[in-house]
This record gives sequence, C-alpha cells and structure tokens, in this order.
Amino acid sequence: MAKSKLIILEGMECCGKSTQINLLKEYFANHQKDFLLIKEPGQTKLGQKLREILLFNDEPIDPITQSFMFNACRSDIYKKHVIPNLGKDIFLIQDRAWTTTIVYQGFAFQQDLKRIEDACYLAVQDIMPDLIIFLDIEMDKYEKILKERLLNRSNEKVNHFDEKEFSFYQRAYDGYQYLANKFKDKWFKVDALQPIEAIHQQIVQEIEKRFN
Repeated sequence: MAKSKLIILEGMECCGKSTQINLLKEYFANHQKDFLLIKEPGQTKLGQKLREILLFNDEPIDPITQSFMFNACRSDIYKKHVIPNLGKDIFLIQDRAWTTTIVYQGFAFQQDLKRIEDACYLAVQDIMPDLIIFLDIEMDKYEKILKERLLNRSNEKVNHFDEKEFSFYQRAYDGYQYLANKFKDKWFKVDALQPIEAIHQQIVQEIEKRFN
C-alpha cells in the first residue's frame, strides 16, 4: 500500500529555509517524484486571512491566542491537504509546522508547554512527520545574522515576530533542542551556514537514505 512521506523543514529566521525548499522542489520535479508543498500558515483561504492578522494586526496578539489561531490554520491544512494524501506515494513537504508553535509559543513566549503541545497534536490529529529537517545556526553566530537581516529589510513589512530581544530567540533555539531530543529518530540537523548547494546535497542524501 502506498504511503506518503511527511517532511517538515524547520529553522530559526534567516536560516535559508525558503531557498532549500525551492531546491527540493526542483529535485522532486527533476526526479519525477510527486510532491506537495505545504506552508504554515497560509496554505488555505482561512490560513491566508489568519496569517495576515497574526503578522500584521494593528496591535500584537497574545501568545495563547496566537497558538489557537495557528492551530486553526493547521487543522484546516491537515483536513484539506495532508489527510487526503496520506495513502498516496507522494512527498508532503511542510514549510514550518506544529513544531514552530511549540518552539515559539511554548518556549520563546514561555507559555504552558504541555497545553501548547496537546493543542498542536489535536490540530494535526496526532499525525507525526517521517522526517524533521532542522537548518541549524548556533546562537553565538545568530545574533549578528539577525541584526543584518533586520537592517536589510527596507522593502519588507516588519511583523510582530520581528525585532524581539535576543533572549526571545535564545529561548526559541532551546525549544528546537527540546524537539531534537524528543524526536531523535526523526530529527536531521544541517549546518545552515554551509554553502547552499552543500546543504541541499545533505538534505537530498538523507531523504534518499530514508525513503528509497
């Protein structure tokens, strides 16, 4: 029986995740592998509306309300895009997922972790990924990268998750370490400061090793 391969790409801001996702799309297309890119939030019409509110509302939204809104998007995405594809021979590539909510709402915003996790698992109906790819930038190098990114964002709208104190991002990184320990068999860490093609090749090799 065919089975989908559910892969999550994760990482701190500025880790190069979008670049690697685009390279993966090219790889799957060139190798005639069926795939579906799933972006959280924003994949569905509901998600697009909630994403705009989450990022650019006139005033910040408290972390618990954020988590409910992200999980509403997530539940809609899983119902419409993930669950219908579970029995197909297809790669489902998630650009962020419930992992992000655990990291940011649970760790960076310091909300009740168990309740955040339980809500996330409910939203995805306990469907777990086959692989979580984490593009890693260690904290001793991250602060400079983050500052440079904010300085170079003149053409982008600043959202409510930008320009936090560095301790916020340190707590988020701690959250990723928590997930790495919890999902050891699914977790694949890649040094995000390597050349782009080197990162891509390591990701492809891991995917081929696990799923071919």
